[in-house]
Amino acid sequence: MIDLLHPLAVEKGLSLQLEWLPALRPGREGDQKKVRQVLINLVGNALKFTDSGSVTVSLEGQLGWPSDKELELVRFEVKDTGVGIAEDQQQQLFEAFTQVDESISRGQGDSAA
Repeated sequence: MIDLLHPLAVEKGLSLQLEWLPALRPGREGDQKKVRQVLINLVGNALKFTDSGSVTVSLEGQLGWPSDKELELVRFEVKDTGVGIAEDQQQQLFEAFTQVDESISRGQGDSAA
């Protein structure tokens, strides 16, 4: 996934980094296609709305529910140095699709990420 989006980062002069924390064990089960799609969308949007600086993808293994010593979950985090979203508009992120500020997308091109 990083290899796929790296050319866009280079084109924009951004640093794209992957932090694979050592505690994460390899060999996770799950729907790899859906996870890949979500990460491509998140990282693609981070690159799209970041004009300078960096985008970092972090992966961390976590135990499941407190009583479960066997189940390990994977936590993905995407951080960027982009414009961000105003605090009063962040609530809309988890509702049905809404373009928070159409002026932002107009200045960022029309490629879908």
